Amino acid sequence: MLSWRRAIQFAPDRSLDQEWFRSYEESKYGGVNSIDLQNIGRRDGSYDFISLSSVLEFVFDDRTAFTELVRIASPLCIIHCTFVPSPTAAATQHFGVPHGAFGRYHHYGVDVASWLDAESHQLTTMVVVATDPVTEVRENIHFFCRQPNDADVLRACLPTDGG
Repeated sequence: MLSWRRAIQFAPDRSLDQEWFRSYEESKYGGVNSIDLQNIGRRDGSYDFISLSSVLEFVFDDRTAFTELVRIASPLCIIHCTFVPSPTAAATQHFGVPHGAFGRYHHYGVDVASWLDAESHQLTTMVVVATDPVTEVRENIHFFCRQPNDADVLRACLPTDGG
């Protein structure tokens, strides 16, 4: 499912292996290949898999950033997002200024797909509940899929904790 995809990963972590993809690009904020999510300098449809691990909550204009992610997503793209802390509150909170010890602009609730307007972007949203093997913390992993059947394929091949 991943071997033919062109991938980009923002805030790289060990959850993905670049060998899984046909091509792989990495962007680390303030580091090598640092990309502004609110103005991504890539062509439309450049990627088939986009991964963000604890990123959008630190972007001032997260909706613009998400629209940019959708713009660079191919018609077959899957966008993979994790948020820290994992969304559990009913409603997303927006602070307008960096908030808390880590300087988040947003604390996402279970309404995150609605807040990011996934439906109008014609994305199917799937949430997988899994335990991080390193931290042993249960996380909600969000997949935003351009092809509705991709959510079913992911559901069938990903281990989950239920929920």
